[in-house]
Amino acid sequence: MLERGWDGTPTRSGDVAWPGSTLARLPDVHRMQAEVWVLEADAGGLETGQAATIRLEASPATEWAATVESVDPLAAPRQQGGPVEYFRCVLALETTDPGVMKPGARVQAEIVIADLEDAVVVPRYAIATSDEGTTVLREGPDGPEIVPVTLGPSAAGRGVVTDGLEAGDQLVIDAINGRNANGGGRSEPAAPAVTASPGG
Repeated sequence: MLERGWDGTPTRSGDVAWPGSTLARLPDVHRMQAEVWVLEADAGGLETGQAATIRLEASPATEWAATVESVDPLAAPRQQGGPVEYFRCVLALETTDPGVMKPGARVQAEIVIADLEDAVVVPRYAIATSDEGTTVLREGPDGPEIVPVTLGPSAAGRGVVTDGLEAGDQLVIDAINGRNANGGGRSEPAAPAVTASPGG
């Protein structure tokens, strides 16, 4: 396998090779890992040791169990000059099947950042953060009221609220920009999350 440079491009004919630099590697296909990238905005709570599953794009019906082996300390663009940043993660597979797994094959991965029996989940855009702390705008008997909340794990546009709300509370959202607002807007319920599982 040709070694990739810092910008993700593989070694090519005509490239300058510095003394001691690696040009290619011979992989051990009987013990493979998955290299995946997690959006910086969805990486809250991401850490080593968490359970994960992967699916090969060539055979998406089969799931393979894995564990987060390492997470880069800083987010970075996947392509040079790209505006979106990701955390690079390495997943250690519990089993490897050289018959279907090939070096460089594309995969999709799911990482379980929390396994909660019961939780209150709200849209991320309903949460406001300021010098005074983290709050949401809840519909009260006399109109909207600012409520301090404590956040738990967050991912995929949703956040877990561990203190400050109950399932069924109505949150006031600015109808124009979709953000927590001190005023009119639309209401959206804080709904209980389904029970997380290793594949979800």
